Amino acid sequence: MKNFQLEDTLIKMRGKTYMYAANTYKILNYKIDKDEVHLVTDSEWLVFKISAAEKNLTQFLPVADGFGNEKLTIITNESSKKIIDTILSTIEEVRQNPEYVKQANAINQSVNALISLGKLEIQFKKLKA
Repeated sequence: MKNFQLEDTLIKMRGKTYMYAANTYKILNYKIDKDEVHLVTDSEWLVFKISAAEKNLTQFLPVADGFGNEKLTIITNESSKKIIDTILSTIEEVRQNPEYVKQANAINQSVNALISLGKLEIQFKKLKA
């Protein structure tokens, strides 16, 4: 891609929102220097070698403005570790103490409610997109 074609592409991208590498970026501005293309976005600067710019820019997929601004609630690693630890300790407790089954059932219902809530949130996000 020649520099004037590259610049024409970047001019068309400015002000628009794109999905790239599983992230959403609004292109605010750009700069072409001797060896690199610098993209200024709403969240970070992206830098590409000019030799790879054409390939990289074709990977930018246009999305509707506002897409990706909502944050999907995902259990963090710490939270999921606590849930896994709770489930494993519950299984061990049931093995050692059959009287613990009622409590284990209550824990199981809570975990299933969390899973159902997560599934519902994912379905909602898919329908909204």
